[in-house]
Amino acid sequence: MRKRVILLLSVCWLFWAGPSHADEPAERISAYVDRVLKAFQNSDICETDCASSPELKKTLRDLGNEIFDFRIMSRMSLGHHWQKLTEKQQNEFVDLYTRLLETNYFGKIVEHFEDIKGYSSDKVRVVDETVFSSRKAEVKTVIQHEGEHIPVDYRLVLRNGDWKIYDVYVEGVSLINNYRKQFHEILVKKTAQEMLQSLREKVQKNPDAKQ
Repeated sequence: MRKRVILLLSVCWLFWAGPSHADEPAERISAYVDRVLKAFQNSDICETDCASSPELKKTLRDLGNEIFDFRIMSRMSLGHHWQKLTEKQQNEFVDLYTRLLETNYFGKIVEHFEDIKGYSSDKVRVVDETVFSSRKAEVKTVIQHEGEHIPVDYRLVLRNGDWKIYDVYVEGVSLINNYRKQFHEILVKKTAQEMLQSLREKVQKNPDAKQ
């Protein structure tokens, strides 16, 4: 439960952040955190019925597309199975996977909105930055949660002048690795087309799924 809330907090900050620029990676993550905390603290949305707020849903979708590189995340989440998909299947998978992430995390934001809104900047610290190359970097942060200090690391790639998030590690556990394991278990039993059909059905069942 604790790890779920921390991961939610980590991803929510990124969904709520403003457009990114080619600042240093640590500066960009710090800006993400500051802006999202202010957005939650200054906003009165979701005071009564968060699930019925179309503005919140649109904000999450629009900003998520600005901040995450969903194509890289999709490719990494499928691992070697990515090459088995046709180009058309790859494009559809990126779309469905993006919508699945949006749906999953929006639901958790609704569930834990008050927890997120109650956070302040003194509970989040950027502690280290490692630039692996001109295009890859990692920013380490620590979140104070219920008296403990939880490490949350962000992996970033520089794409078209913007730093994009392609993975989040909570206490050393990768978001992408979790999805890769799930998709691998599916694809050793089902064809790519069957896997895509399952994703279509999951997305279509949710009334908030983007059309």
